[in-house]
Amino acid sequence: MAMVSGLQQYLIKKNRMNVLLLPLLFVSSIGLVYLLLYNRVISKLNRLLLGVANCLNIPVTFHDDLGKDAGVFYWHSTNNVFIDKDMKINIGKKYSHDPSVLAHELGHYLSIKKNNDTSEISADQQALELCNILLNKTEKLILSIYLDAMF
Repeated sequence: MAMVSGLQQYLIKKNRMNVLLLPLLFVSSIGLVYLLLYNRVISKLNRLLLGVANCLNIPVTFHDDLGKDAGVFYWHSTNNVFIDKDMKINIGKKYSHDPSVLAHELGHYLSIKKNNDTSEISADQQALELCNILLNKTEKLILSIYLDAMF
């Protein structure tokens, strides 16, 4: 027979239903802790990405409506040469707390700057690389499903 703790014995005597609820409460607590950590890491990533944009002198503004776009990276080129001035990123307000949009738009900047590539795939690859640089190992683990789904 398995060893039963004092608390478990008490609950068995008091009310058999409580014994069945303990594992559920434990799992629910883990889920709540994960959700809190997830939200904290998402907020941190958003702040870090805004900091990257600021360091690159790329203004980020939030707009009520961008049509079908979640975000847009504006840039200029002359004779197919990327120009580092007059760049800006516009993001729809409803996406202001979703770091994947800002990461993707910064990915466009990195992709154009590094490879002269304007494709969406390259922007996503650069965005994922940027997020992996900004996050530590634990944060990457917490956001692994999110990052895989977004990029």
